[in-house]
Amino acid sequence: EHNDVCSFVETYCSDFSQGLFDYLQFHYCTMQRWEWASTVVLIVVVLAAFYFLGETAEEYFCPAVRKLTADLNLSPSTAGATDTSTL
Repeated sequence: EHNDVCSFVETYCSDFSQGLFDYLQFHYCTMQRWEWASTVVLIVVVLAAFYFLGETAEEYFCPAVRKLTADLNLSPSTAGATDTSTL
């Protein structure tokens, strides 16, 4: 059964893995006997991604919003929307 799922992923899901890492290949082929461990690893990766996204926003996005708020005398939500719309 595991080989069937792995071959299916390799055949039909290769178009979806255009990133740096093929998560489906990892989960269904590389870790096919330890899917529970793969699930734990992938959950940790998602949580780490959200953590780093939050830290990056705090370091770079929030100071820009604070500066817009002070310089243009805007509310923080308006300054955030203004800063986001310029990206």
